[in-house]
Amino acid sequence: MPQQPDLRTVGEATYRYLPERGEYEVNRPEQPPGFIHLDYAAPESPEGSPAIAAVEGPGVELPSPELSPVCRTSGNRIVLVYAHRPWDTTATPETTLRSIVRRMNWKIADQASQSSEGKRVTRLAVDCDSGGQIRVHDVATANNNFATIDAKVREQLYGSPFAETAVKYLVFDHSANEENPNVAGLGEVVDELRDDHFNGNATNTKTAVVYVGSWGSHVTIHELVHTLGAAQGLLSPKAPNSTAGHHCSDGLDLLCYEDGTAGGSNY
Repeated sequence: MPQQPDLRTVGEATYRYLPERGEYEVNRPEQPPGFIHLDYAAPESPEGSPAIAAVEGPGVELPSPELSPVCRTSGNRIVLVYAHRPWDTTATPETTLRSIVRRMNWKIADQASQSSEGKRVTRLAVDCDSGGQIRVHDVATANNNFATIDAKVREQLYGSPFAETAVKYLVFDHSANEENPNVAGLGEVVDELRDDHFNGNATNTKTAVVYVGSWGSHVTIHELVHTLGAAQGLLSPKAPNSTAGHHCSDGLDLLCYEDGTAGGSNY
């Protein structure tokens, strides 16, 4: 991971690189370990090449229709964050980020409706103010390393609430990754199979980071659903068509690409 040594402690979190998984294990007090990997943007290569096809699902632009999310001022919800460096005085792009979240919400609601034949429409629950406006929190961090961003966001905002108050920080970082501009984003996931509200992905606060070149793409949903537990490809029974790298292999999908792990070659 760019700017990340193989073993590092930042705040309450200890990051340890696991070469056999190609991921970092993240340990926090009284929480199950989480895992983080790099998700890459499409490299510059001819259209139709394997390199582009491998990230075509997550890298596709979000649809343009918008749908307002469910607004919450407390409890389980997604918290929008605009992260930047202290010397970056660009105005917080509130209008842009609110639009992106409404586009994400439309896509999720549309797909939920299609897959359930109209019986269920899933919508995002998002942190809002008392007037029903989506909050966009502004956080300045020393660099755009995941560990630095995660620690600062928790320190400045709602901390690390648990269970019924756990949140998912969705961070839009105003930079390309400083060490590798092809990195699109990162999201932390817990390996756990239980199908209830006590699943570690549901009860623990997690962070997803999306870098500026991928703000308007399906990478935003890709990283967010990692924090919700997608996809469980290591434990048994594993999710259908899942890979050991927490992705899927069954087509052009926001979570699917050849990630180089067990199961990924089926893509």
